[in-house]
Amino acid sequence: MSRDEGTSAVVGAEVEVTGRTPVGAWKRATTTGKNGLFQIDFPLGSTGPIDISGKSNGKTVKRTIDSGDIAMCLTPRDSARGSRVSLEGEWDFAADPLREGEAPAESIRAYPPHPVNWCKIDVPSHWEMKGLKAETGSAAYRRAIKIPNAWQGKRIKFRSDGIYSRSEVWVNGKRLGGHDGGSTPFELDITEAAKPGAENSICVLAHDSSDARNLDAMTYYAHLNLGGIWRPVELFCVEPAHISRLAITTDFDDLYQDAELSADLDLVNEQMHEVKDAVLRLECFDPHGKLVPLEGLSAKVSLRPWARKRVTLRAKVRRPEQWSAEIPSLYNLKAELNAPNQGTAAVEQPFGFREIEIKGRTYLFNGRPIKLWGACRHDSHPLRGRAITPEIARQDVVLMKGANLNAMRTSHYPPTQLLAMWRTSWGYTSRLRGPSASWASVSCRQQAGTGTWQRTCVSLRWRLAKPRRGLNGIATTRRL
Repeated sequence: MSRDEGTSAVVGAEVEVTGRTPVGAWKRATTTGKNGLFQIDFPLGSTGPIDISGKSNGKTVKRTIDSGDIAMCLTPRDSARGSRVSLEGEWDFAADPLREGEAPAESIRAYPPHPVNWCKIDVPSHWEMKGLKAETGSAAYRRAIKIPNAWQGKRIKFRSDGIYSRSEVWVNGKRLGGHDGGSTPFELDITEAAKPGAENSICVLAHDSSDARNLDAMTYYAHLNLGGIWRPVELFCVEPAHISRLAITTDFDDLYQDAELSADLDLVNEQMHEVKDAVLRLECFDPHGKLVPLEGLSAKVSLRPWARKRVTLRAKVRRPEQWSAEIPSLYNLKAELNAPNQGTAAVEQPFGFREIEIKGRTYLFNGRPIKLWGACRHDSHPLRGRAITPEIARQDVVLMKGANLNAMRTSHYPPTQLLAMWRTSWGYTSRLRGPSASWASVSCRQQAGTGTWQRTCVSLRWRLAKPRRGLNGIATTRRL
């Protein structure tokens, strides 16, 4: 909460947040902190409007937002074959579909498209790189897609790795949510609107201007309009009870020989039926594909309807192969949740045994001091702009490796998800940037405290500003 258009924080205000889930209404109460921010636990499966009221010094303010506009954690995609459908390819495209202040019209949301003012465009791409222009900064995308009949009874998700810079999504004419942030991925649950076994219409309304654009300044230094669905987009399905989070850490002993493997998992039950005595089992495979026999990587769990549970499993690993820039040995962790009356929910994640420490001015990697030789890197191509392909991302990594580099800084926004796979398998230490640039205005920066911003920022060090000639970046950061 703030006064004067965000320049003055309201501290200690009483905040009440209410909403609904499939199991009923919920309410949370809290107070704002020293920066005027507040935090609540957001119930799983919240749908419809979220009502927020704040009270301070006898004054009350209220605001209502749609639950679909709140960025939620990304779901690990199931490793089962047939659980993903790509939405890349040809879409219908209409520039300037709305007049100023006009709500999305029925003709935009419906399918098949009205023939007037529609053309074809490849996704992912920037519309400007395709020779198209949107005078108002807004454009509509539509396409029809058949959802597999085998997805009946599963939770169906829409995932975008990046739509610049603000977007809204409709499925079969129903608005399911939106996202503010052109370089951060987001996900929407579309189960209630989707029709497995039939053709489904998907509409995306993209805007090249937003509060996020004022923060990231990506169009400014790209020297082109980045508007559009410029990163991969897809549909995928998961079992009603599934693994919604998997985080792996490794910790070596004092001799850097044996290690402890720790896996933090969030399990969710997105249905009205209770899950009893589900079995969670993890398996670890070495870089050669051989099963590593470990103890302590299984558990029995029960989940109430529309509930979440966190589980941590640990195991001792004797003399694992260490990950390094020279020999990036990757293990693979497979996690399975077997629950009654549904298929197996399974996810996989590659990882390396490594431990990073900084002692004084020395950077230690697995106990050994190393030098980082790196360079800044953009998603960039002369014909595709920032909308690069997997082949281009891989070529960047190969060329940097050939130049004897072992580190990279992603400039100046979260990189394409495609890069993560290549930099890990080729042995790179990365400094990941958040979606921000030092010339963003103070009033816009102060909006960075929203839950959406905190969740989607993937920077290892959140660097909002740096000193520049003629710009008081240090003072700006201090004010935040």
